[in-house]
Amino acid sequence: MGGLVKYHNDINKIPLRNFTEKEIDLLFSFIFKMRDMNDDILEIDIKELCKLSGIKSRSKPRIYDQLEKTYNKILNLDMRIETETSILRFNLFRYYDIKKDKNTVEIQIESKFKYLLNELIGNYTKFELEQLVSFKSSYSKNIFRLLKQFESTSFFIMPLEEFKRLLCIPDTYKNYDVDRRVFKPAMAELLPIFPNLKLEKIKKGRKIDQIKFTWGNRCALEDIEDQSVIEIKISEQLNKVIEKTKKNRFIQPLFTVSNIEKLIKKYPEDLLIKGLNFASKEIKYEIKTFSYLEKTIDTGIENSKKKIIIDKSPEEKEDTGVNPGGCPEDGNVDFKANINPVDELKSEVAKWCMKNKKYPLFGELEDISSLRELGKFLEKYNIEI
Repeated sequence: MGGLVKYHNDINKIPLRNFTEKEIDLLFSFIFKMRDMNDDILEIDIKELCKLSGIKSRSKPRIYDQLEKTYNKILNLDMRIETETSILRFNLFRYYDIKKDKNTVEIQIESKFKYLLNELIGNYTKFELEQLVSFKSSYSKNIFRLLKQFESTSFFIMPLEEFKRLLCIPDTYKNYDVDRRVFKPAMAELLPIFPNLKLEKIKKGRKIDQIKFTWGNRCALEDIEDQSVIEIKISEQLNKVIEKTKKNRFIQPLFTVSNIEKLIKKYPEDLLIKGLNFASKEIKYEIKTFSYLEKTIDTGIENSKKKIIIDKSPEEKEDTGVNPGGCPEDGNVDFKANINPVDELKSEVAKWCMKNKKYPLFGELEDISSLRELGKFLEKYNIEI
């Protein structure tokens, strides 16, 4: 018993509905024998088939009955392949013939879909047939196939509902039923094959949305993590500001780990805190580019540096008196602060329009008075600054 089973990944999309453990073994024993077969029809000795699939019964009537039940289900397997241009449904096999006089089974594959078993170069699943047959649980067998499909990455994630569909888990099963009848026995059987196998249930609110399997050599994984993970130390105050800024739904999509790292490297921490606080308050519309977020942070930093300075003439410096309004008599006040951030950004947009010869936009740009209007303007004309 043994041999390498290899087939196209599309076969993993077929729910083996109502297949028993032994019927799954028979199906994949047959797929193993059809691998790289030139003809559409395969005839296999029943003794060999029993050996491959681990059937120990010596009673021919019982074996024939087992084969007939299995192949009835095989002929009812409904495959569905959807692409951008079509939805295709078909059955992989055309007929079976249990030849009692020769003690053989003959089965024909649909020639149009032989690619699912033959001439596989990429996008395939492979495993040792003996391993599949060794599992007692049908759930273990099917999870084993799915994990083998992603063996190169040691990582498998799938929406829970799709996972339940592929494994034909009854709709009546509650979460604790799935844990007790599916995950617990399967994890126990699969752990010797997949070192450090872990199962994670990813929730969306209170409901389990996805399931994730990870596995691999622990030492190797730790070595990879040591080489790839770079620690960036920040103060507790900056961390609080970052978390607060993430709550702005317009900024959150741009707040990736990579972009946060860029901000930390670009700005001193105290200025970044001021800039992020400004951006989280001012940005109230959708922004599409990280550079726009940076410019808003720059504006916040510049505003924090500006003060109102009263520039007195020499005569006024000698006379410190002021009028009741608190300003010099001649009104010589230099307001070097409170420059409107909208005007600064409009200036940048105007430079862009000039550079790209978009002169007709200047009239509309001149009428803009708020960041919201400016955001809509940038989106309308697909302007990135």
